[in-house]
Amino acid sequence: MSIKDGNYEEVNDEVSVTAESVDLLSSLESFNVRSFGAIGDGNPHPLSSIYTSLEEAREKYPKATSLTDEIDSCAIQAAFDAASKQKIGPNLGGTVFFPSGRYLCNLPLYGLDISVDGDPQAATLVFPEFGEGNPAITVDRSTGKRQVWRNISVVGPGTYDRNVRGVRTAWGSGIKVVNSAMPLFENLQIRHFGWGMDWANSAGHIKLFHTNIEYCWYGVYVSHNSGDYWVDMSTVNQNVFANFATHASSGIEALSMRSSHCGYSPFSFYCEPEPNKLGGSNIFLKDLVLDHVRFEQVGNAAIYSDPSLGANPRVEGIRILDMGFSWDADKGKWLELPDWPRDYAIDIGMALDSPIMIHNDSYPFTKGKVNMMRIREQQASAPVTIIGHGNTADDIEVVKGIKRVTVGSDFVLQQGATYAPQQHLLSRSDRANNRYELNITQDGTTGAGFQLAHLKNGTRTELMYVTDGNTLRFRRPILLDELINPGRSSTALLNPREGAFYVDTSNASYECVRTYIGGRWNRQGAGSAMPTAGSWQRSDYITNTAPTILAGVVTKGWLRLTSGTGNVLGTDWVEDKITI
Repeated sequence: MSIKDGNYEEVNDEVSVTAESVDLLSSLESFNVRSFGAIGDGNPHPLSSIYTSLEEAREKYPKATSLTDEIDSCAIQAAFDAASKQKIGPNLGGTVFFPSGRYLCNLPLYGLDISVDGDPQAATLVFPEFGEGNPAITVDRSTGKRQVWRNISVVGPGTYDRNVRGVRTAWGSGIKVVNSAMPLFENLQIRHFGWGMDWANSAGHIKLFHTNIEYCWYGVYVSHNSGDYWVDMSTVNQNVFANFATHASSGIEALSMRSSHCGYSPFSFYCEPEPNKLGGSNIFLKDLVLDHVRFEQVGNAAIYSDPSLGANPRVEGIRILDMGFSWDADKGKWLELPDWPRDYAIDIGMALDSPIMIHNDSYPFTKGKVNMMRIREQQASAPVTIIGHGNTADDIEVVKGIKRVTVGSDFVLQQGATYAPQQHLLSRSDRANNRYELNITQDGTTGAGFQLAHLKNGTRTELMYVTDGNTLRFRRPILLDELINPGRSSTALLNPREGAFYVDTSNASYECVRTYIGGRWNRQGAGSAMPTAGSWQRSDYITNTAPTILAGVVTKGWLRLTSGTGNVLGTDWVEDKITI
């Protein structure tokens, strides 16, 4: 590298570094990291190689901590600090540019209000281990515009060996977002950290576009949830333990992930086992949308809430469309962790308040060693709906609460082995105390019934019931504008109310209208002669349909005197006559 009039040009692969050249480069009024002395040749260049004392080095790099600090680290931090002071209008923060190169950084970097751009696919920052939870880069914001970080690769100290499963080789995080920072990350590569990214800001609105996070213990760890995240056309994939992870006191809220990959890992979404802490949210996933996110070659579970230490976080609203799912056990057979369960593709704690909707493509979620999905506690306000082929309602196991599942035309609502009075409510926002309830009930020992009820001001009134035998029962009076065709039955209807009626077909040739009046069934029919067969009840009446006058007497009909199968005139029946 030669220095000419405040510029540089590369003449060969070798870099000659002197204090003079570093001073000259760093004096340029630019946020190009090379202008601040960064070298980026992939080789170590400690401050001691050009400075004799830390005090001398700090004249150029005030944040230097030791002569062992890499020049790249100090120069990049100096560029970050200079850019953070740039003011354009009301906004603070300029853009730092990374030319092609491999920059060795043995100090954590802190970027306040700045954006970053690099030579696409050719600018790489390499970091050592800083310890668990400590980030290589912190992205922060004080005021003004949102930052854009693009076109750099960030590489940590870890290793990845597909033949060694579930071994963590790095502890620090790659990029941590804090405070009010709401950056867009575009075309970033993050590899070989404990956590590829740590979302810990208070403002949410973190965006990943065309970003690749892999070979980390966790790809993205949401340590402090503030909601509204976007991941588009990205790959959070092939991480050692989980692609996305969180804990019950935080959770992941309002993540919209589209046209991306989230597989090749033991767990795609993982919630740690520690129970919710005081003041925590007790959420795993809330308002999650996964649209054409490919869960290809999952080792242990696509979505897993770890209950081993007692955590039971909520899931409130999930939409998964076209998941492209496959078990690693069916393909590569190198991702499954043998000491962890592979029982369900989806295994969650509480489901409540919002529905879970899954739209299958040609590669739906399939059964693990036990079943496809387990919900440890489901409320009726959180129905599960699966659209498309490949699943049945039996694929979903509910341990506690209400199993409310629709798979195609298959609808299940149950609570253990008893009738569950929870309901599907139909309501209007301007009629909060006036709702209608649809319910699936038990009918007998094996059957199912359908129920419609009205809930008004805290009072529930049943309106209609359909039995397992497809008998429709109206529980309230019917007001009709047209004629009614009553039901037909050969047996008395159960649980009648005053005024109930139906067409009785129990006696051949004598169809009767049977009405429930005075606490008993009463039968009235018509015929041209007295019945001579069948079972009848006292007070039944048959109207004569062929009356004639004989000796001044007309037989109007026949009144039943006894209950039973006898049909003798004068004993069981009596003629009802009038004299003309």
